[in-house]
Amino acid sequence: MSTELPETAKKLAAIHAHHGSVYVEAPIFGRPEAAVAKQLWIPVAGPVLAKERVRPLITAMGAQGIFDFGEEVGAATLVKLVGNFLIVSAGYSMREALSMAQKNGVDPKAVVEMLTQTLLPAPIYQSYGRRIAENTAPFSQNAIPLKDVGFFKQTAQQVESPTPIARLLHDLLRSDFM
Repeated sequence: MSTELPETAKKLAAIHAHHGSVYVEAPIFGRPEAAVAKQLWIPVAGPVLAKERVRPLITAMGAQGIFDFGEEVGAATLVKLVGNFLIVSAGYSMREALSMAQKNGVDPKAVVEMLTQTLLPAPIYQSYGRRIAENTAPFSQNAIPLKDVGFFKQTAQQVESPTPIARLLHDLLRSDFM
């Protein structure tokens, strides 16, 4: 249920198989308050029967949505990397935009309020936008976005998929964090 590389998930699946058990990957999307409210989004991958067996557990732990990405382990982890990359990209962009607005005398909370009711009514902009405007979500002081974008870049490089935005974002996060 963690954010890892797809090849790590595949290694874990092999270890489980070696010991006679089955591995189902099910990384979660959702902050702690979303888990409490049972509003998690969970991509899953693994053998069909194993996914059916763990579905009640995943639902009970707070899944409002479970998305099946097939039997090949690594697929759900890849979806998690894609999602986290987009979350970090949105958050970093929001931080930059709100800083510019504030330095020009415009209330960042009002900007978030307007944008999340019109152009960007997505939970990521609502949640992180509010937290960034309140200065309670400083991406630069947390190693997790740096790790996640690094995993995204590494996975993309393995299939020679270009990542100019991920490279830039990784460099910005690395310089912010260090």
